[in-house]
Amino acid sequence: MEKLEEKIERVALKMAQQHVKRHPPYYAQIPVELGKDPKIGGQAKALYGVMHSYSPEKQLKNNAVVEIAKETLAKDMGVGEDRVRIWLNELKEAGWIEKLRQGKMKPNMYVLYPVGGKTFQAIKGIKRVHLRINYDYKLAKRLKESLYK
Repeated sequence: MEKLEEKIERVALKMAQQHVKRHPPYYAQIPVELGKDPKIGGQAKALYGVMHSYSPEKQLKNNAVVEIAKETLAKDMGVGEDRVRIWLNELKEAGWIEKLRQGKMKPNMYVLYPVGGKTFQAIKGIKRVHLRINYDYKLAKRLKESLYK
């Protein structure tokens, strides 16, 4: 006769196996280039990974888009919203993410780039195209005008 402890362990193992089959484990990713970037702090790199874990696009070959509130990120990281804001700005200024505002009472959307610091990236938003030009403002103006014609 099977002991009660062995039966409990067998049933728990079976339940765990069923759970893994229905909900495969996903891993957050950060680009290797970001991981080796000395200008970005470790906490900001970890935040990028946490943000990527919320992305439906699990590969970093494309630009992943994440809709997430700062409160959620702060809770996941175990810090205050001010810290999260600092890390988001650090990633944004280095060209690793782009913030897309959605309006009142909605969390912001963030685009996670697999390669940071590019001079030109165009993202097709829900209603319009967002441009991010780092240095050439005249080029940005010409490109914006041509897109909205």
